[in-house]
Amino acid sequence: MKVSATNKSKRATTSIEVAARAGVSQSAVSRTFSAGASVSEETRKKVLRAARELSYRPNAIARTLSTRQSNIIGIVLSTFENQLYPVVVEKLSRSLQLQGKHTMLFLADQTDTDSAFNQILTYQLDGVVIASATLASKLAAQCAAMGIPVVMFNRSTDGTTSDSVTSDNRRAGQLVGEHLLATGHRQVA
Repeated sequence: MKVSATNKSKRATTSIEVAARAGVSQSAVSRTFSAGASVSEETRKKVLRAARELSYRPNAIARTLSTRQSNIIGIVLSTFENQLYPVVVEKLSRSLQLQGKHTMLFLADQTDTDSAFNQILTYQLDGVVIASATLASKLAAQCAAMGIPVVMFNRSTDGTTSDSVTSDNRRAGQLVGEHLLATGHRQVA
């Protein structure tokens, strides 16, 4: 494929250029684009105006290099056969986006935890949600050993320091039974 001169992308504007245009420090630019960071309203307005004029967009990958935080949470699945997973992935992703974080989905081979673990390390994930029964124990232990927080979804594993989110199936069954009895059902099969 031949690339014409009009299709070549121009060099991205840097935060240093925005700082110079706004008459502020580079760290003020960084704080302006960091959720929850302290910056005066006057400085914020200057930086946003300069950024708009220069078509500046913060580079999340560059920020990862300086902060050592990617704001990415990995979700590890082995399959989408469980119809609960697409719904949970959507809800979790939306919730994390509201907090300035994003999700990255890993479909892992059930027999190859090393490959999944190496991918997780490559992206410097801030945390991992594991929803794969066969990968759970070993992958959770590998992540925990590297200081990556792990949440087990729809399962719990003995012997790990991982948090887990599970349903109480016994209590749910009891509530269904109580509801059926309360609504007059007597022969439930």
